[in-house]
Amino acid sequence: MKLVNGMSMLKHGQAEIIGGIIAISILLFTIATLYFTLISTQSTATLEFSRRTSFEAERNAEKISISYDAKEEKCIIINSGALDIKIVRVWIGNNFRDPGQDFPETLIKGKPLSMSPDTVPDYIVTARGNVFPIKGECLKYSSLLPEYTTLLQYGLGPFTSQGLVAKSKLTSDDACINITIEGKTIQNPALIYRLANGTWLQHSCNPDNTNTYGWRKLGIGVNYSPDIDGNSVREAIAVDITGSSVNLITVGQKSSEVTVRLLFYNLIEVPENIDIVTIYYKYVIGVGGASQPHDVVFNIYVSLKSLDNNYAFSTPGQTQIAGITKSSGQTIAIVTGYAPFPKFFYNFDKGNYSLELALTISTPSGNVNVNQIDLEYIAVTGARIKWSPNPETET
Repeated sequence: MKLVNGMSMLKHGQAEIIGGIIAISILLFTIATLYFTLISTQSTATLEFSRRTSFEAERNAEKISISYDAKEEKCIIINSGALDIKIVRVWIGNNFRDPGQDFPETLIKGKPLSMSPDTVPDYIVTARGNVFPIKGECLKYSSLLPEYTTLLQYGLGPFTSQGLVAKSKLTSDDACINITIEGKTIQNPALIYRLANGTWLQHSCNPDNTNTYGWRKLGIGVNYSPDIDGNSVREAIAVDITGSSVNLITVGQKSSEVTVRLLFYNLIEVPENIDIVTIYYKYVIGVGGASQPHDVVFNIYVSLKSLDNNYAFSTPGQTQIAGITKSSGQTIAIVTGYAPFPKFFYNFDKGNYSLELALTISTPSGNVNVNQIDLEYIAVTGARIKWSPNPETET
């Protein structure tokens, strides 16, 4: 009886061992399968990641530069990237077609393509998934070639095109500059400007009265310097003309604050295909008393005001202040800066705009004052200056 029970227990133990071996084998097989599946998946993922990374790098490397040849009146398209670009779609208006008809299937890197603005496609789609606007960019650069505008070649310096309102252009017969003073009682604010022959001009414009447009000869004697920073560029000086006297606009001591607003009415025309309009400015300001330019606070706001829909877009100028002390002891503050208006941010339309510069000058308590406020220039990029220069007064 004991032998039978012993044999039974032995068989039962052997069955458990065999079952355990089978279970462990299945577990090991499962782990091995999972391991090799994981390795395979990881290898596939790494390969796909590598391919995707390479693809994205190639896609980001695709670059197309657009320019405009004004002499030939052609759009110039250049693959400026490091790789040849395969074109899969060409969009013209709301329709698309395959390349190879009016547009090549491949843009070779560094090789320019010249096309008429009438036939150039609106967009091209590459095999790597990039979409490049063509016609709009071409028209944008072609629109930066208006009359009375100085063109600086695209890519050189900070300007794409530059329309200076300085020197003779401030004396345009088309000009309407409305000057207002806040924080100080002024009877007749105006700008004055001296020609090279010594003749002084005055300007005080009401935008609603075309009879006030343009510059007129000033019949009153003036002893103020038209170039207080001595750089041979004459400045427009803010003054108060009262009766037979011409007085400078000053900012007194003991926590005074004055804002000088210059509204250049109907100054610029913004074209349709433009990304950003930027305004540059320079003021030259006399600082008196026992003070330096850094003792005075200068703040500038720049506004674009539409004549088509009465919208106004404003932004603070990115201003820097520098100081000059002349041999006479006079201290000059040089206030320069710029104000960008990205179209995608402000969502302004093409059309005619006035430009306003609002300069606020604050003096802290103490022996600090501002005794002359001059505008030397403004410059506009991305838009056309509408005021033509006056040849009779250009010097």
